[in-house]
Amino acid sequence: MRRGKCWRSFARAFRRPASAEDVESYVALFRSAQKRGESFNNSIQFALQGVLISPQFLFRIEEPNPNPNRACERLRAGIRLSYFLWNSMPDHELVNLAAQSKLMSRGSSSNRSRG
Repeated sequence: MRRGKCWRSFARAFRRPASAEDVESYVALFRSAQKRGESFNNSIQFALQGVLISPQFLFRIEEPNPNPNRACERLRAGIRLSYFLWNSMPDHELVNLAAQSKLMSRGSSSNRSRG
C-alpha cells in the first residue's frame, strides 16, 4: 500500500492534511487484513472502512489554533468557505489556493463560483 496515495486520499477525506499517525493507523489496518490472508482488494476495503467510520471523516472537527497565521488556518478558511458556498467539501483547486494564501486575492480563480 503506497503511503503517497494514502496521504492525498486521507487529506481529502479528513478535510485537512493527513498526519503520519493517521496514515500509519490505516496502513496497519491494511497489513492486519493481509496477515489474515485477505486479498489485496479486501485489505484495501478493510482500511477504507476504517477511514469511513472515523470521527475525522464523519464530522468536521475544528481544533483550537493558537497561531491563526499558520497554513492550517488558511486551509480551514477554505474548507469553511466551500461548505458555506457549495455545501460540499473543497475541490483540489480551492485547497491549493488556500494553502498558498491566494484564496482571497483579486486575480484568483477561486473568485468564480461553481455551477
